[in-house]
Amino acid sequence: RDRLRLRIQRAKQQQTLLNQYQEGADVPVGNSSKQQALKQAADELGVRPVDLAAVMSLETGGSFNPDIAGGAGGAYRGLIQFGPSEQKTYGWKKGMTFEDQILGPVVRYLKARGVKPGNGVQELYAAILTGNVSNIKQGGLDWKDSFGTSVRSALPSLTQGGHYRNAVRFLTSG
Repeated sequence: RDRLRLRIQRAKQQQTLLNQYQEGADVPVGNSSKQQALKQAADELGVRPVDLAAVMSLETGGSFNPDIAGGAGGAYRGLIQFGPSEQKTYGWKKGMTFEDQILGPVVRYLKARGVKPGNGVQELYAAILTGNVSNIKQGGLDWKDSFGTSVRSALPSLTQGGHYRNAVRFLTSG
């Protein structure tokens, strides 16, 4: 009974937190080394930490695991699912810490792929899914990956749905 009551209490607290930080709101960032590295990377890119966390949540299936493999043939790796050639180009290596990966290969990749200060989650995800922010102008919002996901179809989850909520949890958890 006490466990159930505690779980219900935690769920209510989490829902209150999520309701507080809807799309466009600033989300406070905790003090863990991962949270602070994500904030530092977001600051360097000139984007909101919650937007960066949301795309990483999507790319890692909500795990924020820097070693996760996925994509076609399981050849894509890391926090933003670097392809084989991008792994070499941007310096992704198996076993990198979350902090080293986000402050190194992730920032380098996103800058090289057109992410600019003031960009939002749409541009961040376009850089990852289509290879460059500029592809938005060529219809890139509707380009699909091997699983049929497009930037446009992912936006609800990235801005208010599951991956947005997971990003808030990641950033604010103690």
